[in-house]
Amino acid sequence: MVVSVAAKHAEIALRHNGEARARRAERAAERPAHRAPFRVKDITQLFADRYGGQRLPDDDSGRDDARILADHVAYLAGDQRRNIFNWMRQWAPWMEQDELDRLITNVLAKPLRYGAAKLGQRLNLTREERARLKITTFRAVGQTADQLEAEREARRRDAKRLKGRKAGAKPRDEYEAGSAERLKPWVVEGVSRRTWYRRRLSPEATPQQPSSETP
Repeated sequence: MVVSVAAKHAEIALRHNGEARARRAERAAERPAHRAPFRVKDITQLFADRYGGQRLPDDDSGRDDARILADHVAYLAGDQRRNIFNWMRQWAPWMEQDELDRLITNVLAKPLRYGAAKLGQRLNLTREERARLKITTFRAVGQTADQLEAEREARRRDAKRLKGRKAGAKPRDEYEAGSAERLKPWVVEGVSRRTWYRRRLSPEATPQQPSSETP
């Protein structure tokens, strides 16, 4: 049986697509564990700012926040049960042992996953909080993916400028300090600013000096 070139190409494309889907699935499975330390850092930084320290309030809001924190702590490296227990003892010391046991059991049965937008909504993160606390792992309420990418691009530009300065590049204000506007070369030459710029743009307009040769 002769297999056409098109059929071979289709088979190859199908195999590649299947492999690509498998790789995406693997990355998706690994992503929560990879980002967990950064998410936990951002979440606890937000809680500490809102509650004035490393302690959640003993109310419904505090319990809801404790569940969100526990869901993310469950993805940290190490023993999940011990990790959640230790974090809750720090952030929810008011939680009775039976309540803590139920929380740990429920989380370990199915740790919830939160997308960047969903987590921001659950925590009601404002743009002011996100910018001030330098939170990067989840969005502010109402923040679009395009706005998030614009912020990332701004951070990349800032990092690039900082790297350039460390390498010896002059900051813009220092560069401008040596510009023509600051040095005013027209004053030295005894001409007006307008004349000086006109001569630079049109060298042929510069008056010719009288010749020293005898006619």
